[in-house]
Amino acid sequence: MIIAANWKQYLSPKEENELLLEFGSSLKLHPKQELWIFPSLYSLMCLSKLAKALDMPVTIGAQDIAPTLDGALTGGIRADFIRGELVLIGHSERRKIFHEKITDIKKKLQVSLDANKRVILCVGEKKPISDEEIIEQLQTELDAYKEVIDGRKEQVIIAYEPWWAIGGNKTPTVQTIQKVIKLLHKLGFAQVLYGGSVDPHTIGKIVCPELAGFLIGRASTTMTVLQAILDQLTEM
Repeated sequence: MIIAANWKQYLSPKEENELLLEFGSSLKLHPKQELWIFPSLYSLMCLSKLAKALDMPVTIGAQDIAPTLDGALTGGIRADFIRGELVLIGHSERRKIFHEKITDIKKKLQVSLDANKRVILCVGEKKPISDEEIIEQLQTELDAYKEVIDGRKEQVIIAYEPWWAIGGNKTPTVQTIQKVIKLLHKLGFAQVLYGGSVDPHTIGKIVCPELAGFLIGRASTTMTVLQAILDQLTEM
């Protein structure tokens, strides 16, 4: 079971460093659980080095990268320069706040895969719609990435994160999640995560055998809350 912790901008560099050390000394991972951490950009290199130096059982990744590997792009983060083997692409906040389109995400997929990174590609509907509409929407978007992803799907993990479920206490039904996973498996994506209001109160309602894990935001920035999630998963 993969636990992908997206720390966004919740923590300062000092807090991120302390939390990683706390995870390393106190977090109790089940042997079948993997912890992936996506810290802020300013901590990415430092935490990558720290995790490696202490031989910690975590994988560090980047929250975003630039859509090109060179050229005039102020503030861009080159995929081939970043520390870590994982990249988060297409998160709903990037789409909403930075107005990223499918064409932008496609470019980021291309450069990330070319740089031999593993990608967590986030997809999901903006508002509650029928299961049939969700399937159609996801199929259409993933078809747009086909030429970039085909032959490299083993590098791509899909995170199904409905926009409307993020930051609240509402989630899709487990039946909807299973239908999404069935589609994604049919399209050749072996690993599917779920993201959106994942916390100790909701996780029991959405976990299912077909899920490879969870993409967790704010709840992953507190040791006790994350441990509660891990404990629940271990008992299920």
